[in-house]
Amino acid sequence: MHPSCRPKSGGASRFSLILCILAAVVLLGTAGCSDSDSDDLVLTDAFWVAFQDGDGPWQELDITQDLVFDAEELVNDPEGRFGLAMVFASAEGDAEDNDSVRTIALKTTTAEVPSIDFREFFNPGSTSLEVTLDAESLDYGSSYLYVGGEDVVPSNTDPVTLYPSTAPYDLVATLNSGGLKYPSKIFFQTFDESAQGQVKTLDIAFGEFNDLSGPYTVTFNPSADETLYGSKVYLVTGSGTAAKLGEETDGAASFEYTAPAALPEGGSYVLELLIDLDDDSSIMHYQGFVTPDDLEIFGTDLPYVFDGLYAADTSTGSLLPGMRWTEVDDDMDDVAAYVSIFNGEANRIDYHVMTLVTAGRVGADDTSITTPDLSSAPGWYPLWSVPGNAEMQSAGSWAVLSSGDIDDLFTSNMRMIEQAGCPRLGDGSRVTVIENWERNNSGLY
Repeated sequence: MHPSCRPKSGGASRFSLILCILAAVVLLGTAGCSDSDSDDLVLTDAFWVAFQDGDGPWQELDITQDLVFDAEELVNDPEGRFGLAMVFASAEGDAEDNDSVRTIALKTTTAEVPSIDFREFFNPGSTSLEVTLDAESLDYGSSYLYVGGEDVVPSNTDPVTLYPSTAPYDLVATLNSGGLKYPSKIFFQTFDESAQGQVKTLDIAFGEFNDLSGPYTVTFNPSADETLYGSKVYLVTGSGTAAKLGEETDGAASFEYTAPAALPEGGSYVLELLIDLDDDSSIMHYQGFVTPDDLEIFGTDLPYVFDGLYAADTSTGSLLPGMRWTEVDDDMDDVAAYVSIFNGEANRIDYHVMTLVTAGRVGADDTSITTPDLSSAPGWYPLWSVPGNAEMQSAGSWAVLSSGDIDDLFTSNMRMIEQAGCPRLGDGSRVTVIENWERNNSGLY
């Protein structure tokens, strides 16, 4: 399982919101599946996508040639409601390793998610950038290169190759001196749409770096129930590249960050706080700003009351993971989505199921969500269904709060959100994810 989607163990898991598992999976060789009527069922590598218009039947979906899913073109439901589901099946071919089935289900509306870009999951190496830093830059201290969420420390003068998902994209390079946790110099450059599918090269000399101002201080004042696990400040560019400007990973209440003289066009700063509430729940909090300054955050200002619990439906004969809740924070009127995550095992197959339902698909009186039953959709293979007796290893129940529209969290390139580890937020915008976790059918741990 990708690190950004693991249940926390002594700390909060990373925020990726929609399709974090999708972004974590290496696209498997062939699409399609075996004969579902066969008595000798064998899991094979497969990639399968299904679409639901409103409450209609699920239909197998061919990804179009331009690899962009345009919901507004495909959806006929008068309220713009639609569903999208994906399965990634992997046959390990090793007696010591389990096979794997990953299922991602999204229920949303065209107003919230008008399109999804699949390009980064096909031929990911077709767009690349080779970067070479000169000796003076490498001798200055620690060096970092970012494209999307790439975070590379060049160790010598050999070129470092980065793989942007799509163009346009932004490269950010930073230099840290003296073992500091914040950079003192920065370089950034934008590559336009013409870079799509191209191999680019770039040599950066030390004199091309600009000085950063600061440092500025971020201070977190926790409430009695909170423990700060980690914190960062990012520069997030217009295309979604996120470069660290400062971080604290030891749980200290304050840390320092630096900032460029001017933001790149369309960019902002994003503060990330990873907070443990207790043994079974945590918060991931993000807020955007455009003017660097000292920041003071009070834990009492963050919403965190959410009693989401794992709940499964086995009425179909298979296990359909989901979640239920009865209590939400007073600030939950700005809930953007609910997320259910299930990790389990049956018959030497590891099952990973993520279901995300946006606010536009949750009724005012709803207190639960469930993974849709996809077994009757064309092309579905029986081994993709989670057996009713599967052993749950972990399950997550999340509530995602956002000060803006959900579309703020769904940029045209999903991979960039996942890689960056933070959403792209405008000035004053915030996202708070409240996570509850359960393990081994023993209740909240």
